[in-house]
Amino acid sequence: MFGTSALARRVHVYLATDSDHRVAAYTVDREYLREPRFDGLPVVAFDELERLYPPSHYAVCVGGLGYKGVNRPRALTCARCKERGYELISYTSSLARCWESSRIGTENTLIFDRANVQPHATVGDDVLLNGCNVNHDSVVGDHCWVATGAVIAGGVTLGPFSFVGVGATIRDGVTVAPHCVIGAGAVIKHDTNEGEVYSTRATKPLDIKSWDLKDI
Repeated sequence: MFGTSALARRVHVYLATDSDHRVAAYTVDREYLREPRFDGLPVVAFDELERLYPPSHYAVCVGGLGYKGVNRPRALTCARCKERGYELISYTSSLARCWESSRIGTENTLIFDRANVQPHATVGDDVLLNGCNVNHDSVVGDHCWVATGAVIAGGVTLGPFSFVGVGATIRDGVTVAPHCVIGAGAVIKHDTNEGEVYSTRATKPLDIKSWDLKDI
């Protein structure tokens, strides 16, 4: 498991109790290595991972990195793990509902309890869906995060590296451009432009780009 955060601990519980995977250890970049153990397991520096847990015998879940940087650090970490030969596992909760005709990413996509992915929807790689609703024929691009209670209506396209906050709604047929931030409770009724940021129930983007935000 890459990362030592509350999210990592949560993903550990899911994998241990609701999947065929077992977490052997945590890993972080050396400059973030503070303690030798976390959540009862060893923590090793990423530059030592191949020696201690070789990719021929172990896979990686980048489950400890959230949406900071609009998902870019998580995406870069996934790429680094793949460069070292590691398989990236995905997880779908037994309490989520993903219909057979939907298509779910196979690399570091995490679908938590109460998420609903309707028929003919597509969810990309390195996506986190947390108790949200992705309706029919919608596409969630790679490296996205969709929070609890968010509703992606039918036929929506959510561009890569986007964030959808708690309880936000994206109207049917809307295209959300890459790198957008849809704040908690916002309602999006029209197509967006790349990097736009929407606050609660705003109808117009804020005068800032997502890559200039300090807290996401």
